[in-house]
This record gives sequence, C-alpha cells and structure tokens, in this order.
Amino acid sequence: MFRAALALMEQYGYVRPAWNHGRLKGALVRNMVEGRAILTHREVEQLESVYTLRIQADYENQPVSAQDAREILNMVSSFIAKTRGAIDHET
Repeated sequence: MFRAALALMEQYGYVRPAWNHGRLKGALVRNMVEGRAILTHREVEQLESVYTLRIQADYENQPVSAQDAREILNMVSSFIAKTRGAIDHET
C-alpha cells in the first residue's frame, strides 16, 4: 500500500527524495482526499492500520489472526486497484 500510495503521489507531481508514513499520510489527506477526491479518509486510515499491524507482526512478534490477514488482504487489494485506476486514468 505504501508503494502504491507513493506511485499515486508521484503520478500527480508530488515527488520527494524520501517519504515516511507520517508525511505520506498527511500528503495523501491534503492532496488525494481533500484536493482531488481520489481517496477517502477511510482508505488513508486503512493504510496506517495495515502499517501498524505490519510493525506489530514483524518487530514486536505479535501474531496476526487469519481473519485479520483476510481483512488486510482485502484492504490492500482494494487500495492497489483504486490507486492503479487513478494512475491509469491520468496517463
């Protein structure tokens, strides 16, 4: 989701030498939610919640349930499809 969000930002001319999750979230809200209405606040929040779960699983050794994994996959698939559609529409 992070890389898809970066590709979306770059497609619309928002290029930075480095992004972190906090800066990306703020930029997505300003530019892709409020500015262009490509994403919703909910989708940006999902990006953050998926990141939080990844950190917990990868670095804090907290298990992710099968149900959570299915929900994450659905969120990721939807987010990538939406960003891909917006990018394809712009090119």
